[in-house]
Amino acid sequence: MGCKVDHLPIKYLGLPLGANPKRLKTWDPVVEKIERRLSVWRGRYNSSGGKLTLINSSLVNQPIYFMSIFKMLASVAKMLEKIQRKFFWGDLIDKRKLHLIKWEVICKKKENGYLEVKNLMVQNLSLLAKWWWRFNKDSNSLWVKAVDSALWGDIGVDRWNLHFGRGLRDWETLQVQELKQKLQLVFLDSSSRDSLNWRWSSDIRFLVKSVYNQWESNGHSRSPVIDALWKNLSPPKVEIFAWMAIQSKVATRSILLGRNLILEGESTRCPFCSLHLETPQHLFLHCHFSWDVWSQILDWWHVQWVCPASLEAHFRWWVDNRFRKLEKKLWEATFFATLWSLWLVRNEYVFNNATSRVEVIGEHVKSRVAMWIKAMFDIKVFLERDSERGRESGDYGGKEDGGWIPVLKNHRSQRRDKSGKEMYMLFVDNIPESKDLQWLSKTFKMFGVVKDAFIPRKRSKCSGNKFGFVT
Repeated sequence: MGCKVDHLPIKYLGLPLGANPKRLKTWDPVVEKIERRLSVWRGRYNSSGGKLTLINSSLVNQPIYFMSIFKMLASVAKMLEKIQRKFFWGDLIDKRKLHLIKWEVICKKKENGYLEVKNLMVQNLSLLAKWWWRFNKDSNSLWVKAVDSALWGDIGVDRWNLHFGRGLRDWETLQVQELKQKLQLVFLDSSSRDSLNWRWSSDIRFLVKSVYNQWESNGHSRSPVIDALWKNLSPPKVEIFAWMAIQSKVATRSILLGRNLILEGESTRCPFCSLHLETPQHLFLHCHFSWDVWSQILDWWHVQWVCPASLEAHFRWWVDNRFRKLEKKLWEATFFATLWSLWLVRNEYVFNNATSRVEVIGEHVKSRVAMWIKAMFDIKVFLERDSERGRESGDYGGKEDGGWIPVLKNHRSQRRDKSGKEMYMLFVDNIPESKDLQWLSKTFKMFGVVKDAFIPRKRSKCSGNKFGFVT
């Protein structure tokens, strides 16, 4: 009849039909696809926030299709996690970078204070649980009837009679005994129709996400302090850096010394004061240079403080301060900008033998907070007349000398106190509304932002998207 003869396994709808999922070769297409997406060259041109997004997005399409049909081997999961780890920490082909935090910690839920990279084994089991739900809901399907006749026996009103299509292994026998003990507590009513509800979703429908969240939530307590980090007030890479710094997991000299990565004769002292060992707590908080930076910034807000014992305690105190809605955003963004500015200046000290002053760091903090807030919220409108005059004259002054006058939409000025107005003008008064990249680059040069300048991206209001960062 001219039919083509082939042998199993064959590819059907993107899956290897007839392949054995317990063989490593079956998972080769998934491993190769993730390796291509998380290649070394991509890691060189992405920040930690961009890497995190790419890692989670690498599981879509073919990988998620495989994981929803086949039970993943533990060795395959370890192989994929190794690829993810190397990509996130920036490992090269012949060089391993410093891995500062365990991957198991990074995979935990963000609301518990972590980065929430998808746990592959948990994701796989959550996807496979969908078949259990469909088995109970689609009772008229052919595949359900086939499985039902092969695995299960009759179910009585007052007892459960179970039989299986094959003999049970020792560990399976113990599980069946536990199942029977639980089923003894379940009484069936033959007069009513069976129904199946999912209690971990609001509309009692089964959701794979709810299975994953429930699985990951077991045994993990919520951390309100760390949870306050994830408010999208700064670029993702800055939030991730702050998360690591609060846990004392940044590559200071004390961390390098503990891993025997300090070269012989290399100093381990703080680059700012040259007096004490450079630990994360000393570098960002207890060094007199850092103390002066924090004190200068708090003077802007007319806030008095006492230096806390740790950076985590400092952040807890910072987020507990009460301000009005807009001022609260500025206040919290200032913490991230200060931490990030100190780290960049520290690197300039260590790698370029540069020096800086407290006042200069303060200006960098102002400019970063202004650009971050302006990128996240619709802080405009600038008077067109003043904007055009500023373009022609090159004058980048504030309100008093003919610069730009920002007006916050849907926010009545009379609701803000005097200090709130002052802080608002302090951060956003001198940020011009730019419509082209050349004009924006002049703005960055004016404020002296170093290395972490990014473009505020405005998305369409009709699409419902919030303002976001281009990292």
